[in-house]
Amino acid sequence: MRETDLRNQILDWLMYRNIYAWLNNTAGNYSKRTKSYFKNPRLKKGVADILGILPNGKLFAIECKVGKNKQDDNQIIFQKDIEANNGIYILAYNLDEVEKYLKNNKFI
Repeated sequence: MRETDLRNQILDWLMYRNIYAWLNNTAGNYSKRTKSYFKNPRLKKGVADILGILPNGKLFAIECKVGKNKQDDNQIIFQKDIEANNGIYILAYNLDEVEKYLKNNKFI
């Protein structure tokens, strides 16, 4: 499975559960002139793949990883920032982890 597949699977599940969530574009913008992507300097580094708001109003962020992929330093900093501000951060290697976390913590 690719990370794109995992992101889509999680987003579909969240939509099915009527949880407000969206895919966060971290790829930057595509330039037809240079035929390459460039990062907007105003984008925050390390932002999770999926952001959303739970029915209780809490912000959540889900970083999707597959296989042996790990968070980079910017993603770890983003996780700490979210958690320090009472948000929820989930590092997900599969959909079951997201579902179990949200159910076990009574967010759904």
